[in-house]
Amino acid sequence: MKVLVSGSLRGVEDNKERDNLRAAGRELGKCLAAAGHTLLISADREEDIDPFVVEGFLSTAKTSQVEVHLMRGAVRCYQGQTNVTHIWHRHNDWDVTVLEVVRSEAEAVIVIAGRKGVVQSGVAGWMLGRPTIPFGGFGGGAQTVWDYGSSDRQRFYFGALNDVEIDQLNGPWEPDATGSRIVMLLERCAAHARRAAISPRLRVGVSTGILVALMAWVVFLALPLLGWPGPPPAASTGASAVIEASTGVRFLLLLAAVCSAGAFGALVQSMRGIRDGIAVTGSKVLIDAVLGIAAGFLTAALYMLAQIAINGKLDLPATTPDYSRVSLIMSMTAVFASLYLDAAFSRFETFKESVMSGTYGKRANDS
Repeated sequence: MKVLVSGSLRGVEDNKERDNLRAAGRELGKCLAAAGHTLLISADREEDIDPFVVEGFLSTAKTSQVEVHLMRGAVRCYQGQTNVTHIWHRHNDWDVTVLEVVRSEAEAVIVIAGRKGVVQSGVAGWMLGRPTIPFGGFGGGAQTVWDYGSSDRQRFYFGALNDVEIDQLNGPWEPDATGSRIVMLLERCAAHARRAAISPRLRVGVSTGILVALMAWVVFLALPLLGWPGPPPAASTGASAVIEASTGVRFLLLLAAVCSAGAFGALVQSMRGIRDGIAVTGSKVLIDAVLGIAAGFLTAALYMLAQIAINGKLDLPATTPDYSRVSLIMSMTAVFASLYLDAAFSRFETFKESVMSGTYGKRANDS
């Protein structure tokens, strides 16, 4: 997660308190790096908390990245530091640059001490739906943000924190404890924020889609068992044409069952993402469902291609037992392919050369 840390020593007059604030910045940087987050800061001015956070962040053995967002015309800073990327913005004002970072780059915001700019960063972060943790123990702008959030705690912290945890954010900094606590609370708020971003309509839509796909899958599997299409007629004039038509219907039912199974697996995967707090959108759900159907169809196509390669011909399921056996095997393969779409399509990629060369499904000694 990309985490913007905004804070400064401005307004903190007591030298001991300034030393404590610098130490807090170092500890916070270490904790962010240990958790594997990307750090977003703006400069290396000694009156800002940024250089101390970066110092702690880069002191760990982790290879997490630091993004330094600079206003137009600003000089490069943190020279010689590893894992540091510099990004220049279009405006020559620091406050505007930080707000641009909040809007377009940051996935979460932490504010500490500071003055007006810190207030802007913290409030803007929350208004843009970013999980925001203000530590008000050093006073200043961060305490103003903490007061603002405390006026509506449930909404500000996305229902993730209780009153005791929120009150601790306005208490004294506890060395070797507060930094890791802030990171933990931030991650919890982020998980709740992702869940809150998923609309109830999308949840209901995905749930309905799962049930519809499941019912369609079961129906297509069961139709031949229920007597449709009927059993092959006795040998007579035109009987072969009827048998061929019945086999063709079973083949279409087989494809429908496999594609339904693919859609079912893809929608189940989307629902798992919703449950785990992963950002899921309507367009992503639709794309995954289409890809699930495609995975099911490709599964059926590869099965038939392998059958042709091995037997020299395509034997379509002409009887109900044959249909039940083949459709169940292919459907379950389609379900697992759609549950793990990326892995499935990577696997399909490995078949490309053998399919195009006509050797797919053939034994080595047959080629």
